[in-house]
Amino acid sequence: MRHAKAAQFILAAALAGIAVGIGGLPAPRLANTISIGQVAGSPGDTVSLPVTLESAGDCSALLLRLEYDPGALEAPSAGGGAILAPAHSFDAFSPQPGRLNLVACGLIEIAPFASRTGVVAELHFRIRNDAPKGPIEIALTSAGTPDLPNSNLLDAAGATLAHGVAAGRVIVKPRPASAKTWMLY
Repeated sequence: MRHAKAAQFILAAALAGIAVGIGGLPAPRLANTISIGQVAGSPGDTVSLPVTLESAGDCSALLLRLEYDPGALEAPSAGGGAILAPAHSFDAFSPQPGRLNLVACGLIEIAPFASRTGVVAELHFRIRNDAPKGPIEIALTSAGTPDLPNSNLLDAAGATLAHGVAAGRVIVKPRPASAKTWMLY
């Protein structure tokens, strides 16, 4: 039965173009919470946002569908975080500009993450040179596949866990003024 649930989870991920994902409002304090970080940077900078998990029990898979402003941020690269066990695979897929789907799961069998709390993924965005100053939301979305959730979290038996999600943001700040250089002749 637990392998059937894992297969359903993987199938849902495939139908979503890799990941499925709960909305961009601050997460209520649930036993299981997925949080996207917040970071500040200037135009031209590359910034890193952690995706963290806090769980009351063992988790074995995570799916997220993210949305961001592609006019302000270039398509990100993403990598798996420290709490993924060696048996886990991590993948990121961008179905279109401004969207990123993430999946972390065991490929052969259901295996719990190495820890219940920690970084499950790391997102790396380059801030466009013409990005407006201020916050750029990194939110969850179900656009394109409204029948699928925008996030999903599975326990060690392959059952779906109730969880909250906290959206993240990149805060674009002005580029620091360059120091004047004086030359003496």
